[in-house]
Amino acid sequence: MFMKAMNELPRVIVSQENVARFTQDAVYAIFCDFLGELLDSSPPRGPAKELAERIVTKMNPQMFVIALGFLASSTVFPVVKKVIPAVQARFNVIDYLMQELFTTTLYYSTVVTIESFIASQDRKEEFARKLLKIFGIGIYGETQAESTVILENLDSVEISKLSSELEVVIRKQIEDRLAAEEAAAKETRE
Repeated sequence: MFMKAMNELPRVIVSQENVARFTQDAVYAIFCDFLGELLDSSPPRGPAKELAERIVTKMNPQMFVIALGFLASSTVFPVVKKVIPAVQARFNVIDYLMQELFTTTLYYSTVVTIESFIASQDRKEEFARKLLKIFGIGIYGETQAESTVILENLDSVEISKLSSELEVVIRKQIEDRLAAEEAAAKETRE
């Protein structure tokens, strides 16, 4: 269900040709519309405007619009709307959603480019799972433990970090090996 929604986002949202359309005013309007529909009331304009400004200055706003497009899709939105009372019982829902959507999108967009997102099913699945996690929504047919393992295996940030750590280890091994070979060559010459 969730991958169908991610794969069927409107071209106007995912096309790289439309990046310039996602101005601060556009992001603000899209976000207010989304929150209004989700909460059945008008969101506070000031905080939403501030968030739109932060989005446009700190990240590619297209990734935030993709997040909202996914959550507002006809297959995902009813599920998200159904869990809102549980979110409201635990948090100030406006503050929570603004913080979590911004943080998740910023965190994700620092590692994944729009190009790789569009081209990779794994990147789409990862982003969809991270967005659903904000609302505490699990994947049908998976236990919580299974969902956690799958997300860990897809995690671009973690993969990037592990790749960097592996690169450091490999470089160290190469340096050690070269030093040992140089020392052995030096002993042979003497």
